[in-house]
Amino acid sequence: MKILFMGDYPPSYGGISSHIFDLLPGLVERGFKVVTLTESNVNLVKENDNIKNIYVSLKSFFIRDIFSCVFSIFFLLSIKNDLKWMQYFRAVVLAKLVKKTCDKEKAGMIFVYDNDRGLIIPILRSLNCNIPISLMIFGHFYTRSNIYLNIKKYYYDVLNKSDFLMASSQYCADSTKNVLGYNFNHRVVYIGVDENIYSPALDDNKTKLFLNIPDSSFVYFFLGRMIKEMGIDILLENAKEILNISENVYLIMAGAHGDYSRDVKRLSDVHNRLLYFENIPFEQKIDFYHACDVYLAPTMQKQACMGVSIKEAMACGKPVIASTSGGIPEAVEDGINGYLIPIENGRMKDNVFLDRARNLYNESSLRKKMGDKGREIVIEKFTNKKTVKSYLDIIAELS
Repeated sequence: MKILFMGDYPPSYGGISSHIFDLLPGLVERGFKVVTLTESNVNLVKENDNIKNIYVSLKSFFIRDIFSCVFSIFFLLSIKNDLKWMQYFRAVVLAKLVKKTCDKEKAGMIFVYDNDRGLIIPILRSLNCNIPISLMIFGHFYTRSNIYLNIKKYYYDVLNKSDFLMASSQYCADSTKNVLGYNFNHRVVYIGVDENIYSPALDDNKTKLFLNIPDSSFVYFFLGRMIKEMGIDILLENAKEILNISENVYLIMAGAHGDYSRDVKRLSDVHNRLLYFENIPFEQKIDFYHACDVYLAPTMQKQACMGVSIKEAMACGKPVIASTSGGIPEAVEDGINGYLIPIENGRMKDNVFLDRARNLYNESSLRKKMGDKGREIVIEKFTNKKTVKSYLDIIAELS
């Protein structure tokens, strides 16, 4: 059977793309053919390792199929319900693209990722797309509750017309009930990581060479988008205090470009022990995890189901200092495999954060103990093999 995955796929950054990137090889190994469909600025098809990646510009698709799209926009008005016009317009065009791709690829099942992309599901049904559709929701109901409450009636159809509902944490699984008041069952499928790729370094003395920093240095590492929701402002405000912990301390900030990229770059120009890396390749992430001593995840996103990078760092045997946002406490146990920093007045408590950072600098045996426990938790709950097994069970149920 061929399965279509509708969501971001590398080279995009983010949890969805990382998840799909890690998941698909496991399904291919078990005999499934897989196709990814990603909205893009270009039209491109890539095929490698029995995975077909289709990148399509929605604008160019609409222009190319304008008459069919416009006809569907008017023909399907009866299902628009309380959906806003621009949301409806975009959902119809995207649904037409998905339906056309499914027909061409002869897909027998669809996995849709993200709450907004889920808007296509009632339209797909009206376009006679009768193959099983599974929707994985994320935490946007929490952060954009007003938007979803304004289309509450339509979103009931989204959930009701999905054959299977998933969430990547219990926190996000509860969001439809907590925000919309709908009591649909969601299966929690944790986004796993490859414990063979993300594993402790064999030789700790060589891990920092690629960064051109001393082997004796102590590294705090952050990986994520350079936006406020990821806690970048907290790191910037406390960067000097972190670096002042010791003269051998380095703070590495890496990830996708965002609103704070310029500020991070400016600060890195002033402090030679603050290193900034933008848009690092997927395959290079492991080098950064190996080079770090403590992983930092100060995210303030209520929508954070559970960061993939947190689990990657845990798999590499690194202790994690994180906020209590979203589903993070489902992965990080305070005092066990890292520290959870409480949130007060909408932000992580700086004094507690810095105290925990200093503590892990001073306590090498504690770092080792927490890192080992983090690795143990990943093996128990968050491996890619367990995620693939969950998908195989879902596919079997829907087949």
